[in-house]
Amino acid sequence: MEGGKYYNQRKLKHLKNKKVRHVQQDYKEGGFYFLACQEFDKYLSVEHSNRESFDIRFARLIEPGVIRIFDFHIKTIGKLKDGKKGFKKEIRVVSMRDDEFILDKCGYDEIAKAPSTNLKGSSPTRGSVHIKFGKQAYLKEYEQTNDEYLYFIYSPLRAFSVQWPYVCLSGLANYVLIVNAYDKNVLRRIQVGSRDAKITISETFITETLDLYVLI
Repeated sequence: MEGGKYYNQRKLKHLKNKKVRHVQQDYKEGGFYFLACQEFDKYLSVEHSNRESFDIRFARLIEPGVIRIFDFHIKTIGKLKDGKKGFKKEIRVVSMRDDEFILDKCGYDEIAKAPSTNLKGSSPTRGSVHIKFGKQAYLKEYEQTNDEYLYFIYSPLRAFSVQWPYVCLSGLANYVLIVNAYDKNVLRRIQVGSRDAKITISETFITETLDLYVLI
């Protein structure tokens, strides 16, 4: 007890050996949201301190020291239709991976299951929020379904494609750079738009016949 407030510390076993990259308080249900991942991982996972299961994770190639989380935001879009008890929600994450600036977005349906009751002090079930009321512990359970992911990546150098011995990538301004692995002294630039045009080079592709396609 400190300053009239009580503090409770417990280990979150469902995080396993993941490292927490960002913490966001859940003002509505209580507890905290975590963005967590292992040192080497294929996903950036959203976890909750009061739920052992939160089935939202963003695909990401993660290595030590390459991920920085700037902001995390979750909002409720509205109630679900067709008589379902729950809400349509959306998560947005702003991060960087090396020099790539990434905006992730995930929309999903969160369905409230019928609450179950256990005696006070019993363990919450998987995917539940532990709410104490009197001598009973009511477990408010949720399920995430119909999740849809969308992401935007900005980097000064991206849109890589390879057809040996050629490597193509986006360059500075509105140029595509082409490198021949056998001719290291020459760097070819192809202008795909006027210098003042506001365009983004999303992808490049070199065919087996050495034709270059650029997606803008």
